[in-house]
Amino acid sequence: MDRRSLSALIFVAVLGLGAVPAWSTICGSASFNHDIDWPGSSDVYFYIAGAPANTCGNLWGWRNGSGYQLEAAGWICTDGYGQATKGPWSVNNHSSDETAFNFIDWGSCVSNEVKHIFDVTKPTATITSSPPADFSGTASDGTWGAGFDSSWDTPGCRTANYDATSDKWYNSTIFSYSSSSFLYDNCSLSGMPSLTVTWSASQVPSSYSHTSGHHYYWYVQVFDGGQWSDWAVSDFTY
Repeated sequence: MDRRSLSALIFVAVLGLGAVPAWSTICGSASFNHDIDWPGSSDVYFYIAGAPANTCGNLWGWRNGSGYQLEAAGWICTDGYGQATKGPWSVNNHSSDETAFNFIDWGSCVSNEVKHIFDVTKPTATITSSPPADFSGTASDGTWGAGFDSSWDTPGCRTANYDATSDKWYNSTIFSYSSSSFLYDNCSLSGMPSLTVTWSASQVPSSYSHTSGHHYYWYVQVFDGGQWSDWAVSDFTY
């Protein structure tokens, strides 16, 4: 490893951050065709443009908090126009979440730093309130997943209410447990962007909608941009 690359490794190891060394000269551009991949996303490609022509560069990677490491020498080679492409990679080949930062060391300069996330695991919804008095809780995504962000979380959260005794779903348009078919209402997420947020439901059955002695199930499900969580459920007898 040359002296400059060794210095770069020491720099990021000390700070514990995913960052290209501040004193490096940036040349060309590096990019992924998309920054986040969830199950079902198309394949991922890595692109280089405007880099030194006919040159092979070393891949540096920072994955899930590991600190930057030299992952592969001569990993990508440009053509006469300073362009190159690597890939494809599929999210289906990943069994766990990964947040990665990468840059290419061309020897005389480095590429910009690029970030990519494989978000494989579902988010989780948790009910922290006590229905039917209130219906709210928290939601979380994996430590190295994409988390929740208002730019992609629409509707982001939904609830459903079921009367098991009468075998009816709650219909919020007529304020009663009267539907033979599954119905849901949107709820809201707050605290984005973050890996952990809170959710709350404003459209919930009032006390007048319930029948004494009936058993009820209240459900909630959250969306992290690519996947819905499993339904979380709270049940009670009114």
